[in-house]
Amino acid sequence: MATSDRPLVLLLDGLNQLCIEHRADRLNWLPGTLPANVHLVLSTTTDHSTYRALLAMTACLPDNLDRVSQCTTCFIQSMYERL
Repeated sequence: MATSDRPLVLLLDGLNQLCIEHRADRLNWLPGTLPANVHLVLSTTTDHSTYRALLAMTACLPDNLDRVSQCTTCFIQSMYERL
């Protein structure tokens, strides 16, 4: 169980590799809300339909979307500190 002392971070890397044929790239299988202390980190390329789907999903939650061109150690550390 995720707690403030032990948050749960789910990392899904490479969403751009999802099967378009089965429409997984629409990301409608992702939850609309997450339980307290659960965080979801997703990666995709900006030239893929998953990127556009993420933008549409997060349009009303701009504070929850960080766009980075490259996942660096510095970015990972700053993300961890925000938990």
